[in-house]
Amino acid sequence: MVKEQASTLVSKVGRRYRSNRVDALVEASKIDHVVIGSGIGGLSCAASLAKMGRKVLVLEQHYTAGGFTHSYERNGFEWDVGVHYVGQVGNRLTGPGALFHWMSEGRLAWDSLGEVYDEFIIGGQTYRPPLGKGAYRRFLESHFPNETNAIKQYCHYLFSVERWLPLFFAGKTSSFPGAASIGRTVSKLVPSCYYQTTAEVFNQLTDNVELKAVWSAQWGDLGLPPGQSSFFLHCLIANHYMSGGWYPRGGSSEIARSILPTIEQAGGSVMTYAEVARILATDGAVTGVEMADGYRIACDSVISNCGWFNTQSLLDLPSAKRFSKPMEEKVVESSACHICLYLGFDVDISELGVPKGNRWLHHSADFDQALTAFEEDSTADFPFVYVSSSAARDSTWPVRHPGKSVMELVSVIPKTEFSQWFGSQWGKRDTDYEERKTYWSERLLAVLYQQYPHLKGKVSYYELSTPLSTHHFMKYQDGEIYGLAHTPQRYLQKGLKPKTEIAGLFLTGQDALTSGVVGAAMSGVFSAAEVLGDTYKRQLWRGVKGMLPNAGGWRSMIRQKKAPQS
Repeated sequence: MVKEQASTLVSKVGRRYRSNRVDALVEASKIDHVVIGSGIGGLSCAASLAKMGRKVLVLEQHYTAGGFTHSYERNGFEWDVGVHYVGQVGNRLTGPGALFHWMSEGRLAWDSLGEVYDEFIIGGQTYRPPLGKGAYRRFLESHFPNETNAIKQYCHYLFSVERWLPLFFAGKTSSFPGAASIGRTVSKLVPSCYYQTTAEVFNQLTDNVELKAVWSAQWGDLGLPPGQSSFFLHCLIANHYMSGGWYPRGGSSEIARSILPTIEQAGGSVMTYAEVARILATDGAVTGVEMADGYRIACDSVISNCGWFNTQSLLDLPSAKRFSKPMEEKVVESSACHICLYLGFDVDISELGVPKGNRWLHHSADFDQALTAFEEDSTADFPFVYVSSSAARDSTWPVRHPGKSVMELVSVIPKTEFSQWFGSQWGKRDTDYEERKTYWSERLLAVLYQQYPHLKGKVSYYELSTPLSTHHFMKYQDGEIYGLAHTPQRYLQKGLKPKTEIAGLFLTGQDALTSGVVGAAMSGVFSAAEVLGDTYKRQLWRGVKGMLPNAGGWRSMIRQKKAPQS
């Protein structure tokens, strides 16, 4: 079964928008800030501002809050749409763990994926990286004993990346005059390798194709293969999972549900079915927003969590030009698109026989070539297929969904594959579209049965999500999932930061910092700091003390850069 249907709203988070409900909020006291989009970046920013006593209204055009952290239910099954695992959050002593505990005020709990959180199958060879940095290095050396020097240098870059975060993002949250030039000067202290592509750095270290494939087998988490992706982001994400993967207990919708009370306690609200038509700006300064129904909401500032492209489209022409002026157009492009096959089984998870961890399936060790071949001829093998099961990793699943199980299969898809249907109505597309979805569903099912032959004949329900589904619910222009492409050039853009060229307009989410749940959540705090200004910025950072990685001081950073290269 693949036809799009309206989902049930058991997992719905947020309050439905009505103009009279906004009037009631305003009557109590004025709205300080409006956040457009309830993805984790928007929720994080709103919660951070609420912690400082600010009244924030979060406006979400979808029927439920959470962005890519939301989940949905249909026919008794429940799936996450974007959160499959998160690193470091299981320990409150880590930055991400402290951040989510602080935002949710302890309401959010996490379940571990166990010792094997990721399994890589590359050209038929299986690799199961262990937990821990030392164990990971020994694992690499055991599989590639002739590559010890390359492995040593790679691990040096990988394990050091967090130390360079403050300098890499220097100037992004400094509101004083000249911050941009100071940021560029300071960022030169960062080792040059972090400003290269992943493949460029790999090629300097080794010619071993298989080793490079093991290093980058998670490239789907970046949205770009090694030949295009930022080595900085590669290291940041790979290092992020060194201590394992974690999943929200109770399902991914618990992330938004746990943060919402923090916003409401300060008098704010998270409203759904709330489509913003325009960001109102006069004389280069924001005055509020106009809703799709024509209702206007005045506020001191607007924080956009709907992406760089969408933010630009919500502005009038003069404001849009001012907003985009700092950006180089040639590097402003969207990341990869994806398809996801949601599977439901009428069997208990204990009978399904699938692990808690993820499985990455690669038919070739040359990831860039595999993607190119697929983009040129979509009948070629998938560049990768990612397999996961939220039912296997959520400890509450057997109680919440007895006798039911789910799985998800994800892969990239060329942006042109479904482009002819852009502009058509969700849920009412033609039979050609449905037939194309059936074609891709069957191809993914064939991959599933090859890996798990015992599941053949046991699938009770399935449906395919396409880039058009993502475009409909998330409004990303091409149906991409990681916002702007995370290339090295992207991180050199001075316009991609929380504070924009328009007074009172701020960015948050992955386009303002980095991709992923934690990257977007961190951007929310950075954005809130910029909104608050210098007077309250220090108070905010004190409130979340411990969530930032220990930089080790400027001297140690400089010594790190001068560390031996082999």
